[in-house]
Amino acid sequence: MSCAQVMVVMQAYLDGEVDERTAKKVAKHLDSCADCQYESSVYVDIKKSLAQPKIDPDPDVLAALSDFTRNLAASGNS
Repeated sequence: MSCAQVMVVMQAYLDGEVDERTAKKVAKHLDSCADCQYESSVYVDIKKSLAQPKIDPDPDVLAALSDFTRNLAASGNS
């Protein structure tokens, strides 16, 4: 899988919502791609942050979300 293909299914993959074949392909890609590993960790951090009741969002998580969104949009334009 390419980085762009992984980004399309990343959220569903991390939520356990993809089929076994896709999950294996994404896992294989993540094993060898530091950029996608980073994006994956950002998503997990965001998900954890949103699951915790907070009055003010963590500024680092908001910055990571902004980076993630920009990268996702850029990968869609490739």
